[in-house]
Amino acid sequence: MSYFRHAWRFGLFFLFPFLLMTSLLAVGALAASLPALLHLEPQNYLWSLPIALVLLTFILPPVLARFHPLHLFADWTLAVAVARLNDPEVNAWLDACRAMAREALQGDTDEHVISSHSMGSAIAAHVIGTLLSENPNLFKGKRVVFVTLGGAILQCSFLKSATVLRACVGQIARAAEVFWLEIQCLTDSIHFYKSCVVSLAGHPDAKQASIEFIRVKRLVSAERYRRIKRDFLRVHRQYVLGSDRRSNFDFTVMTAGPLPAFLSGKYAPIDGSAG
Repeated sequence: MSYFRHAWRFGLFFLFPFLLMTSLLAVGALAASLPALLHLEPQNYLWSLPIALVLLTFILPPVLARFHPLHLFADWTLAVAVARLNDPEVNAWLDACRAMAREALQGDTDEHVISSHSMGSAIAAHVIGTLLSENPNLFKGKRVVFVTLGGAILQCSFLKSATVLRACVGQIARAAEVFWLEIQCLTDSIHFYKSCVVSLAGHPDAKQASIEFIRVKRLVSAERYRRIKRDFLRVHRQYVLGSDRRSNFDFTVMTAGPLPAFLSGKYAPIDGSAG
């Protein structure tokens, strides 16, 4: 499987909700079927079934709240819809995003910073890629930075049906005016760490995205890091949250600060020097 081949931790992230729900339901089924497994009299179901009910009533909800498997299943539902483009609701959303992006890009600005996080990176790639396919001169004379933070483009583009998305990645990579920057983090398992997104999406001959690595531990205070380091979804969100410490990355400064995000074809860190 491509997920394990190119980012084994993302492969585990893919399996996690399925294994978790299967395990929880198996424990409940095991408790309920103990009389049969132990060859006990049928009346023993009077205690085994209530035990199974208690497990599913009082153990299952806290686990769901802690690990968010239903949210993760929804994430995969969206990934499939983005790949196949067969969901009218998702397609209408993409159309609306294209309309808003088209309008925003008509403005006279010094620089366009198009930032996206997680699954939003696949949405952004769809939107910008299809706009470029409609109008190859969309960015002519403009300075554009396309930033993907903990991006999940490969989550969708590795699916066989994602032909349009893979083509969109190529459109963006081959746009001369676009500087594509990937922000990646070792301790974030919900992205493809050290992966060359453009090449793996089927465009090894195109200009590859530049990669900048960050460390969550260096962005937040020691106390906050202790609280969040075992919560993989919380760590994954840190790209777009406020930092406690000065470091080589700050989302707010990059997207809304006084310095350009783009300097001579390179990412400009928050201290203003090209890096």
